[in-house]
Amino acid sequence: MGLILRTIIAITIISCSATNSKASWQGPTEIVNGKWGQETQNFGIEYGDTSDRFPDLSVILFDGKIIISDQVNERICV
Repeated sequence: MGLILRTIIAITIISCSATNSKASWQGPTEIVNGKWGQETQNFGIEYGDTSDRFPDLSVILFDGKIIISDQVNERICV
């Protein structure tokens, strides 16, 4: 009976112990580049008292295109 209990405890400890993994940091990578403003190639920004409004990442398409919702300038940027 003692051997079975020790075996169960050993298996539990081994299965719950952390394992090592190898990884590395790769970044940051610049994906979108632009300036703040109201022109067609700029992104809108609105400064507020308690929070600011920025463009939002809407979707990344399968072909790699990025669609950004610019609510301040009221347009969609591709």
